[in-house]
Amino acid sequence: MDNLVLEPVRQARDFISRHYGIHHPGERLTDLDRKLTQIAQFLGYPQQFDLIKNLLAGQLPTTELQQMVEALTVGETYFFREPDAIDALLKAISPSIRERQGRRIKLWSAGCATGEEPYSLAMALDAHLNDAEHWDISILATDINQQSLQKAAQGNYKAWSFRATPTHYKQRYFYPQTDGSFALDSRIRQMVQFNQLNLAQQDYPSPANGTHQVDVLFCRNVLMYFAPQTINQIVQQFSRSLAPGGWLVVSQTECSHYFQQEFETVQFGQAFLFRKRDPHVQRKPLPLPELSPTALFDYAKLPEPSLAQPQTRWTTPEAPIAMPAVVKKSSAELLKQAQTLANQG
Repeated sequence: MDNLVLEPVRQARDFISRHYGIHHPGERLTDLDRKLTQIAQFLGYPQQFDLIKNLLAGQLPTTELQQMVEALTVGETYFFREPDAIDALLKAISPSIRERQGRRIKLWSAGCATGEEPYSLAMALDAHLNDAEHWDISILATDINQQSLQKAAQGNYKAWSFRATPTHYKQRYFYPQTDGSFALDSRIRQMVQFNQLNLAQQDYPSPANGTHQVDVLFCRNVLMYFAPQTINQIVQQFSRSLAPGGWLVVSQTECSHYFQQEFETVQFGQAFLFRKRDPHVQRKPLPLPELSPTALFDYAKLPEPSLAQPQTRWTTPEAPIAMPAVVKKSSAELLKQAQTLANQG
């Protein structure tokens, strides 16, 4: 496409990247051009240029700005994604935190999308801490997408969100609904607080939004969508958000030089974690057992039901979801194939 035609799109790209962190590198500029055209049509603008002009002039109404940001964000997630990191939380991080500060732990899921990650953390801690009812567990979940946060707060999910969920978690913590969806137990929902937050801004860490003195910060499959300079800024703010010796957990595809200055790398099984550097703290080595990629599925057995623990709500065995054979690769089939390959890494 002609460079002159794309120049307004480049200006919009730089504005969006600077203010909202959503970055489209040069090879994806035509993708942004297409998205902005669709957004302009949806919002009722005569042409894309009118949308961009209002955006750059700061004259885009708040509701339209929010709709644009939501249309540009990627909200793909599911329960118990990359379980090695959750293994590390249960088997190494939470025991070390208990030894240091008692039964109190504060977690933050940054870029939580529709809530599957923070709810996975809540379920895992509830199921595996022998005395979970005596712990003070605080889980903050933030995202820039208000629509995603509203869906997360409802705690109602369809089958696609459960494609990597151990069956006993689904049976224990979800109620099947008549429309085929599943409603999360209200007790688990109440463990998580959802707030809107733009990671590209500098209003954190702050006691006002709960982003200070965090013990464990999960930010997985999020930073890859940011420009390098924005990643550096976010990593520094994450470091200040964490308590001394706190942990940053990112996706294994995001393990890079960005974290070397602020964090030390610790390997746990097949997961690489980042612990905030603190020269004044004498650390004990973490137990680092060798775990298989499906360790969470192997050992995540629920304790025997008791009066303090709710019974299984339904026991109907699930039939595997049959994937239809692709005869003609329509757009829908290509999307399904892409999702399947993405889930396989």
